[in-house]
Amino acid sequence: MTDAMTIPLLAIKDLTVEFKTRGGIVQALHEVGFEVYKREMVGVVGESGSGKSVTAYTVMGILDRAGRATGGSARFGGFEMIGARESDLRKLRGREASMIFQSPRTALNPIRKVGQQIEDVLLEHTTVHRRDVRAKAIELLAQVRILRPEQRYHAYPFELSGGMCQRVMIDDINRIGK
Repeated sequence: MTDAMTIPLLAIKDLTVEFKTRGGIVQALHEVGFEVYKREMVGVVGESGSGKSVTAYTVMGILDRAGRATGGSARFGGFEMIGARESDLRKLRGREASMIFQSPRTALNPIRKVGQQIEDVLLEHTTVHRRDVRAKAIELLAQVRILRPEQRYHAYPFELSGGMCQRVMIDDINRIGK
C-alpha cells in the first residue's frame, strides 16, 4: 500500500552544482541529498556560503547562468526538475513550488507597486479573473496581516518594512485560490 506520507514530495539526491568563474570551476554543491514529505517542514541550516540558496535556486530552475547542475536529481512530486524545460518549470513555480527569498526587498521589483506584483502572480498562477484581481490582491495583503492593505497595495517595496516584504512574497496557492 502506498501512503502519501511514505513518498517524498521533494527528493533531492546526489545534487552536484558547479560555477564557472574567472579563476576556474568552483564546485558549490557536492552530492547533496534530502527528502521532504507532505505536511513536513524542513529547515536547511549552514554557514554563509554552504550552499543553502544554491540548492534552492537549482531545484527551482533559477540558478545563475554561470552555474549548472553536473549531477544528481531533484524530483518534485515525481517530476524531475533538474534539466526540465523552462515552460514546464513555470507551470510548477508559484502554483506547486515556491520560495521566499532571503532578501525579499531585492526579490520585489523596486519600481512597481506591491499590488501590481501580487496581481502578476494571481494572473499567472490562478484562475482569478482580471476584473477581480485587485480585490483579491488586497484580500491577500490582509490575510498576511499587513495593516491598511488598501493603502499598502499602492506602496512600493521600499515603503514597506523587511517583514512586510517577506509577507508579500508568501505565495500559498491554497490561500490565493486555483
